[in-house]
Amino acid sequence: MSPHSRSPRGRTWAFGLAASGCVWLLLTGTGVLPGPLGERGLLVLACGLGLFGFAQLQRSRSHAAKLHRRKEIAESRLRVILESAADGIVTIDSAGLIQSFNAAAEEIFGTTAKDVRGREFLALVDESDDPQQESLPVSTSEVVGRRADGSTFPLHLIVGRAEVHGELLCTAVVRDLTDERELEVKFGHAQKLESIGQLAAGIAHEINTPIHYVTDNVRFLAESHEEISGLFGEMSRTLAGDQGLEETRAKYDDSDLEYLLEEIPKAIAHCLHGLGSVTHIVRAMKEFTHPSRVEMTQCDLNQAVEQVTTVARNEWKYHCDLELRLDEDLPEFLCMQGELNQVLLNLIVNAVHAIEDTLEEGGEKGHIVIQTTHVDDWAEIRISDNGCGIPSDIRSRIFEPFFTTKAMGKGTGQGLAIAKRVVVDHLGGTIEIESEPGKGTTFVLRLPVRTMEDEERRREVA
Repeated sequence: MSPHSRSPRGRTWAFGLAASGCVWLLLTGTGVLPGPLGERGLLVLACGLGLFGFAQLQRSRSHAAKLHRRKEIAESRLRVILESAADGIVTIDSAGLIQSFNAAAEEIFGTTAKDVRGREFLALVDESDDPQQESLPVSTSEVVGRRADGSTFPLHLIVGRAEVHGELLCTAVVRDLTDERELEVKFGHAQKLESIGQLAAGIAHEINTPIHYVTDNVRFLAESHEEISGLFGEMSRTLAGDQGLEETRAKYDDSDLEYLLEEIPKAIAHCLHGLGSVTHIVRAMKEFTHPSRVEMTQCDLNQAVEQVTTVARNEWKYHCDLELRLDEDLPEFLCMQGELNQVLLNLIVNAVHAIEDTLEEGGEKGHIVIQTTHVDDWAEIRISDNGCGIPSDIRSRIFEPFFTTKAMGKGTGQGLAIAKRVVVDHLGGTIEIESEPGKGTTFVLRLPVRTMEDEERRREVA
């Protein structure tokens, strides 16, 4: 082992042994200890001590230079890592002031490290849920970022805290979610189109039924009009003196005028009812297929439930009865209507499939209950079925993307994953499961009731 490779403790022991030997020689030469040592020996000893001290000094300098070089390399590597990171990385002191700002953060916020160093980090973040926020959000959260030009954007924020030399230091990792949110909107619309494609045959059947009896009744009205017109023609000729009264009376006796006068109003009523059904289906389809909007709008939850059950009617009517228990006092609130419609459809179809798995040929139909209630500042939706239930060992996985227990071609494993993302991440609500294998499942959705007035007051405070 070379001297440079020895540990600091090893070098200390070597220096101690050498120093002890030198002291012994010195004491011997001065007569304190017995033994001969001339002037030449003392000179040699002094030279040796000098060389030894010089060597130790050189080793210390060399070691310090190596440590300094290693420190420079480590700092250089750290700078490269920070500047090449895809996510923005910001360090913040205990007072909430920005200390460092990497290149990705500069691009995300549209500013430079020089301009923001020493400024409050919270000036770059809008906490929409708490306008009085005075400290950094804890852990991981999705907030609203503010660029240098004043524009806002969705921001994913992860905050880590550590104590360095007795001082609290925070590291914020930020990511712009604008592109991700745009992709989610497009993906959500694609999911709607996929759902409509799957429901297209059933919807066509739902429209065809009223159209069929409307057509039959219109045909009956046309034939009735022809017969009544002929009778009135005979009466006109009689009044004009072109034919006798007996011929007209014979024509009247051959007609079914009394029957026609009784059935024509019924036929008109049937037509109006059928056309009303078609209009209702088309309106529900229009609302359901409308592209999602990123911003919140006023939403009538009960109306949304009715529209979705209409669109999905052909999915459930052959397998189960569907009962609506809607809270008439439920207020309208801010929501993303299109995304909520997709969640409701996914959960209804999921309930139908659960019931299908338990139905016996020729047995009784299943039962689905959709209930809306208003609890404090929350709107609650409960979608219950008496299907097969969810085994406890897979219950924690059902919201995972692409996880499904359905047969190949029947499910993609995306429906419940989308439901959770919309309810929890986009709408700030919760989604829970109450299930008992063999008896059924209830999905409980809770959404915060915020009105446009609440939002305006929040903006005024902010």
